[in-house]
Amino acid sequence: MSNHYRATAEALMPASANVVYEIMSDYRDLHPAILPSQYFKKMRVEAGGRGAGTVFTVEMNVYGYKTTLHMTVTEPELGRVLREEDEAQGMVTYFTVTPLGNDQCHVAIETTAVAAPGLRGWLEKMTTPAIMRRIFRAQLDNLAALARERQAVVA
Repeated sequence: MSNHYRATAEALMPASANVVYEIMSDYRDLHPAILPSQYFKKMRVEAGGRGAGTVFTVEMNVYGYKTTLHMTVTEPELGRVLREEDEAQGMVTYFTVTPLGNDQCHVAIETTAVAAPGLRGWLEKMTTPAIMRRIFRAQLDNLAALARERQAVVA
């Protein structure tokens, strides 16, 4: 039995892939604006700030459980895929943008993480993916709103 768990969410965005990717890859100004504030309490960029090479710390409080993630960003496919990894916690998140034309695109968020050992890990695998999907849906809603606003400026 695997000691990993996975959560995904996806949505159609009312903006071009370029506009959406610009928002997601700008970790200093735009990306923080799409993080649901009820879960993400503080984000600090430590290096870089745009796409690959960005290193940031984010503090989260999810239903009373506080955690700090130290993320390093890579771009496996420039302009299409962002990868955030907290190596110490064994967590990897992919943001994938697929252009659809007509100023629309599809965005998928996928996180894979290592569960704790024992009963705690079993509980994590049973509950965390649903919680993460709720967070991702809120993040995608925020992204859609900001993308719509920025697309109107571009058009």
